[in-house]
Amino acid sequence: QKMLGFGDIKSLMEKVQDVMQEEEFDPEQMLKQDYTIETFYKQLQAQRKMGPLKNVVQMMGLGAKMPDDVLKASEDRMVRYKYIIESMAKKERKNPDILSASRIERIAKGSGTKISDVKHMIDDYNKSKKLINMFKKGKLPRQFRRLMGSMGQ
Repeated sequence: QKMLGFGDIKSLMEKVQDVMQEEEFDPEQMLKQDYTIETFYKQLQAQRKMGPLKNVVQMMGLGAKMPDDVLKASEDRMVRYKYIIESMAKKERKNPDILSASRIERIAKGSGTKISDVKHMIDDYNKSKKLINMFKKGKLPRQFRRLMGSMGQ
């Protein structure tokens, strides 16, 4: 399967289950609770525990479709997001609506990143939150349905 570029969904699912147990991360519980930056952080940690993004994408059968530079940029972004979130106060993680320009500047300085990196993390968190809310309502976005369809081929 790997040689033909079909991916290895079975191994991927086993790896996901192992990481979820190790990290005590329960996606179903995530759907029941409010989605906060703390939840987003747990997702990032679980993703990183699965190994290099390139390997995960290959297991999904999408390796040939994703350029190495895109994968590298995504890995780098996940590392920056980790530092950004770790530089946030608990109050900010639970309620990102309080993030003012001065707080964003403080977080950027504390994480060794740029203000634009912090804003990108907030944008990605908001996109993730929107996706989670769609899952809660039982509505899958078209792109996600297409991805799931391509994984089954």
